[in-house]
Amino acid sequence: MNLPTHVSLLALVVLGMIHPGPLPAAPKTRSLPGPAAPTPVPIPVEFLNLTTCYELALLHMESIGLSDQDVRVAQARYWQAVGAALPSIKVVGEQAVYNDRAASFGVNSNTGSGGINIDNYPQTARVSVKVPLFSGLRDIELAKAARAEIEGNRQTSRRVRQNLYLDVAEAFYQVLNYEEDQRVLADIEKTLTDRVADQERRVDLGKSRQSELIQARNALAQARVSIERTKGLLGASRELLLFYIGLPREQLKLKDTSTPPPNSLTLADYLGNSGQRPDVLAAVQAERSARAQLSAAKGAHWPTISFEGNYYLFDSDKVQDGEWNGFLTVELPIFDGGSIEAKVDENKALFAKKQLDLSRLERETARDIRTAWNNFNSSLAELARTDEAARTAQMNYTAQQADYELGVVTSLDVLDALRTWHDTRRDLITAQVNTRLNLIKLHLAAGETPTAANPNPSKPKSPESPKAR
Repeated sequence: MNLPTHVSLLALVVLGMIHPGPLPAAPKTRSLPGPAAPTPVPIPVEFLNLTTCYELALLHMESIGLSDQDVRVAQARYWQAVGAALPSIKVVGEQAVYNDRAASFGVNSNTGSGGINIDNYPQTARVSVKVPLFSGLRDIELAKAARAEIEGNRQTSRRVRQNLYLDVAEAFYQVLNYEEDQRVLADIEKTLTDRVADQERRVDLGKSRQSELIQARNALAQARVSIERTKGLLGASRELLLFYIGLPREQLKLKDTSTPPPNSLTLADYLGNSGQRPDVLAAVQAERSARAQLSAAKGAHWPTISFEGNYYLFDSDKVQDGEWNGFLTVELPIFDGGSIEAKVDENKALFAKKQLDLSRLERETARDIRTAWNNFNSSLAELARTDEAARTAQMNYTAQQADYELGVVTSLDVLDALRTWHDTRRDLITAQVNTRLNLIKLHLAAGETPTAANPNPSKPKSPESPKAR
């Protein structure tokens, strides 16, 4: 080596090659379309959309603060590793005391009384500089490991935010689902109430049987049971959303302003973008950190070389101040009871574990994307079929009601047609919500946050494989 290792390390720090900030950002990829693209029509201030709820959740949820603190902890560890490779300078003051009773006990020349005279002992004040020259590259490898840990925690923080978006979206659409379900049930209650009144009139006129009136009253009672059940589910969903966004109950007025864009991407596009999912990138950084820690553990077999110099500001044993000395220290481990090799074996196992974790996560990511893709396409088909069924059920109810007036069908046939129509309306509301949520899940499975989505993206480029990185 032409230059000491510590000089090279200082150069690396100055050039920013191992500096933690700014760290290289995650590779940018083209955004995938998402369901949270706002419409150009502004909404009233008193209403909250999904994007606003998510932004409020970012301010109130402790999980976001915890993930940010993990990044700060990793940054502090990085600077600890860098500081261990840099020179240390300190001022040392020493006062010697010897086990010499003749010299240490006697008459103090200043006071004339017995006691210890400190002036009889050597006193020293010096500036000590210690420079690590070579340590088996352990300090550099530990700095690399800490730097990878910083980036890994940053990617983990991104994934925490994405998971929070999904949690908020599920609670948001659950509230809207139950609110709309309540409106449908209120419509059902009103229709059945009118039906019961009509049956009572017809029974009094002798045009209907008492059993038909009882059937109508039973259907009305069942509808009211569904209303109470939906009230309970709506209250629980609202409490969950309020927990995320931290607003009072009276301010929880929701309105969905997003329009689901056409899904023009293929399954291959989503799979090609899976390597940029934050938890996958965090696993890549964890593997890098484990590799660097393994190299640092192997470096313990190498000798440690350091230089220490002292500049004496004051020394009572010397005639003249300002003297200096220096020491070159070389430490070579010969036998340590096998602790170094055991540490190397431990880090080998940890590195192999991180490799397996990364491989498992890559396969799980592909599985999650395929599952989310199938669920989204299935919900799209279900939405189309449910919409058709709802329109058909409405026409059937209208026809049954007309036939009942003609005496062709019974009241039970009308009630069954009415129940089928309203049940299909409720299924349509659920299918609409599931379609939006499944599209959000598809984007999050591919590592994209729908809030930052480009409504008209082109086909994303295939990212670099994590193993190649």
